Amino acid sequence: MNEHIHRWGVLALDFLKVWVGRPYPRFAFGLLFLAAMFVKIDWVAWVVALIAPTVAVQLGGAVDEWNVPASLVCVVLASLIIIMDMRASYATAKPALPPVIAVRHRSFDGAPHQLTVRDVPAAPLIHEEIDQTHFYSAGQLLDPAAALRVQASFATRVRTHMLGHPGASLAYYGKAHIPLIFAAGYAVQVDTPVQFFELNRGPDAGWRSLASGDGPDLGLTVDRVRHLQGGDVSIRISISYAVGDDDVKERLAARDDDIHIRVAAPRIDCITHRGQVEVIARIFREELDQIQAASTRSRQIHVFCAAPVSVVFALGRMLSPTIHAPVIVHNYSQAASPRYAWGVQINGVPVPQVVMANAAKEGATNAQSA
Repeated sequence: MNEHIHRWGVLALDFLKVWVGRPYPRFAFGLLFLAAMFVKIDWVAWVVALIAPTVAVQLGGAVDEWNVPASLVCVVLASLIIIMDMRASYATAKPALPPVIAVRHRSFDGAPHQLTVRDVPAAPLIHEEIDQTHFYSAGQLLDPAAALRVQASFATRVRTHMLGHPGASLAYYGKAHIPLIFAAGYAVQVDTPVQFFELNRGPDAGWRSLASGDGPDLGLTVDRVRHLQGGDVSIRISISYAVGDDDVKERLAARDDDIHIRVAAPRIDCITHRGQVEVIARIFREELDQIQAASTRSRQIHVFCAAPVSVVFALGRMLSPTIHAPVIVHNYSQAASPRYAWGVQINGVPVPQVVMANAAKEGATNAQSA
């Protein structure tokens, strides 16, 4: 209160000493000081606002009470002070937007640039990399177990970012092998908000954000075939390409059931909206729950998937570490023999681990992924 009274006193004294008998400047700077009392101007601006009238009048001549040039200079200076201070106060008071944790996942060559403010214009970006490209050569991932170890701390890094930046979201994008993407999705909690970006093919290579909403109807269907052999279950997911049953039999000769989740016309880039991803992920979860609820519990669930990054990551988030039977996600390569030569067991083990088709009896190679 004392400080407030002192401020009023200083202003009143200045009025008496400088502006008595000069009606035009008195009117202009009366408005200035009244505005200054209600605008939070820092001490430098206060000093300038107080001495500018006196200096301007002295420059223009102290006798001429209708000193128009001096008055205009004072008005311009006062206006600049108030406008600049109000803009600075607004910028300071404006709440900062929570950041987006942009995770680029690469295990193939040729993934384009990182996300930029052009791709995510509404929030600051914090970049995270899962780079496994040094294990990729001549069209093959030479050491899948070593590649999996690269993403061992991914879940911890995401949790650290989320705790340090309340309200943050995740943006996931890249070009990686399906079992590695699935493991990355499994490592992220289901309640973590995620934005998806897919590869924009063609001369303008970059990233395109999935649009909100349901998107076009893809004609999604679920087919089931009973085999009653071996106790395992295969789940084929045909989105980008059709997953052929002959290739699956080459890797999994005996199984109880085959479940095929597919769109009417599998093709690349058919996923354009978040709603499409959510529907596929929900159906996948429902199938997992039905398998778990069956009277005859499956020993293992084998996933053979041809789908874009967004779908595979979302599928990984649907898997429970404690409820569902062990899930192995297999990797397809036309050059490999068998074509599904390796995969990653996601749950049912302390940490996800690589499973090699030709060395299953020798055990899996452990690799932490969460």
